[in-house]
Formats: sequence, structure tokens, C-alpha cells
Amino acid sequence: SGTWYFYLPIQENGYTIKIEPLDRKPVVYLRLTTNRIKKKGRLTKVIKTVSQQDRIKIETKRKGDQKKVSTTTLWYLLDGNNVQQFAIKGPSTVRIFSRISFDKNRKDEDYFILVREDGIDLGTYYVTTERSNESFVVKSQSPVSKWRSIWITIPEGTHFYTLSLPSIKNNKSQSVFIRLKEWAVE
Repeated sequence: SGTWYFYLPIQENGYTIKIEPLDRKPVVYLRLTTNRIKKKGRLTKVIKTVSQQDRIKIETKRKGDQKKVSTTTLWYLLDGNNVQQFAIKGPSTVRIFSRISFDKNRKDEDYFILVREDGIDLGTYYVTTERSNESFVVKSQSPVSKWRSIWITIPEGTHFYTLSLPSIKNNKSQSVFIRLKEWAVE
């Protein structure tokens, strides 16, 4: 129980929110309010895991004016065996970027990410996406989805955030890539 705030980007033609109970859980009461957020600031540093794990390179090739422009970014892996933990000092705002790996058998374009703050469930986020025609994992050449993001607000002090794939549907068998960036107010 409690009050939870989620950032949902606004689209020109409106936004559709789908709320479904997970695995026949009890009834959930929901109140939805909206406020336009005027963000003055920018994304700054990339936040690294507590254990300083190796990251996976994902390359994105975009068509520039006359040539293809290539950008490589570093991502952490979430799957049935990997859980990622971050120590973040607040107060702060953090954006969690995620994308899913598309292998030969992949048909689903959705996944769930569980976020815990200091060991307590902060939320299970449902993400739906689509395959990117520009991005792929450098080592395996596997295509990935377009990135999606989740905003979280960090209270004052140092807090530990754990990201994992919850046991919902066949979610644990997926490979999700994440990276966190801190928002700096200007």
C-alpha cells in the first residue's frame, strides 16, 4: 500500500494505459491524476553497478546527412541469472533505460522489470516495445528493441536499488539490457 508516482511520456494523440491484475492477485484500487512536468536540466553521468560488472556493447547505426553515424553504448544484462544492484545518493532523479534482445525465436515485444529500493519492492514495471532496425549487440550481432525508460526519484541519503526480472509469464527466460543515468537540474 502507499502512494506511487510514475512518469509517463505524453503523446500528441493521447495515451492508453492498460492495467491488469497479475496472476489473479487481489483487487487493486487505482487513482490516476496528471500533471505536466516541465523539466529543466539534462541527463548527466551513467550510474555503475555496485559490483562494477562488465557491460555489453550495443551499437546503433543511424543515417546522417551523407554517411551512416554509429554510436556504441554500454548496457548491463538482466536475465534469469543476473540481478543488478546500484548504490545511488539522493536526493536525485534517475532514468532507467531498458531494451530487450530479439533472438531467432522471439515473438513477444513486452517484458517486466522489478525495481527494489533498499530491499523493498518499489514497483514491477510492464514495458512494451518494438524491434529496432538500427541497434544490435556488438558481440553476438543480435538485434535489440528500441529503448524504453522508467523515471525514479531517489530520496535523501544513499539507497540501494536492485533491478531484476520477476517470475511473470516467461519473463525470466528473457534478456533485458539496462543502463541508468542521473538527471541534473540546471
